[in-house]
Amino acid sequence: QTMGQRLILKHIHMLIAQFTNRLTKESKIANLDEEVEANRGFGSRAPRQSPTDGLQLNILCRVSELLVSAGQASNEHMATMENLCDLLVPLLKFDSHPNQLYLMRTVNSLIPKLPTAEAGMSYFHSLSKLLGPKKNHAGITSNDHRKLISSAISSICSRDSGCSKWKLVAKAVADLNAMSTSYVDEHDFEKMLPVLNGLGGTSETEGSWHSMVNTGEHQNTSAQLKTSDGTRTLLPLIYACFHMLYDSDGVISRASIRALKCLVTTTSELIPSATDDTENSHQNKWTKLI
Repeated sequence: QTMGQRLILKHIHMLIAQFTNRLTKESKIANLDEEVEANRGFGSRAPRQSPTDGLQLNILCRVSELLVSAGQASNEHMATMENLCDLLVPLLKFDSHPNQLYLMRTVNSLIPKLPTAEAGMSYFHSLSKLLGPKKNHAGITSNDHRKLISSAISSICSRDSGCSKWKLVAKAVADLNAMSTSYVDEHDFEKMLPVLNGLGGTSETEGSWHSMVNTGEHQNTSAQLKTSDGTRTLLPLIYACFHMLYDSDGVISRASIRALKCLVTTTSELIPSATDDTENSHQNKWTKLI
């Protein structure tokens, strides 16, 4: 650690608390949201450029990342980090703007520090949606952004060490968004295709939608994740498959179509028929997924 980092670490929780207090004020949240939207411009006007654009987000990002290396925090500090996540996650958008990268880096740094698995699960759906498309567009295409989003989701899934289902989903999400280390802007096909092929296989295939949900079904999952269990674990994989429908690589897009078709087939097979008890049908986890 540098001298500057050591100095900041002495007051890091105070800095996070002050950022939280600042963002809590409605006017400051509005200002930050405008900063996230900065540099887009309107009509024929040139995008506004300023040396201070994204400055506070950059500072918050660096302080939050340094917080990960800090020691055990008190309950008060834990509550502060949770409040900060509550303020920042709604500001995440389907955008590859650099300021969004600062936000995502901050959230990704704070989530592993949250006090409980339940606290992290409250952001699971919001982060999963960011891996999907936006209306009729691909959504977030920046590799750095998608890597941070998948990292945050993997951190949430990894909080429950007793359930292998969440570990499988965490690895699958990371592999679906893996990029090649040998080629620029290329998918890591060795990691991505096995996941897509598994999701596109039959229910008995290892890595299929059905096996993902059933793995560890009878394990002693923590009470904090029981309410979020079931098919909800598949959400980041479903959104990622919809995003890859827009991929320019035909192999990836066709594999994504096959995976989504298998999801529909699996769901239709496992949802009770109309002749079954209606109450039981509504409680079926695959019905809830639809």
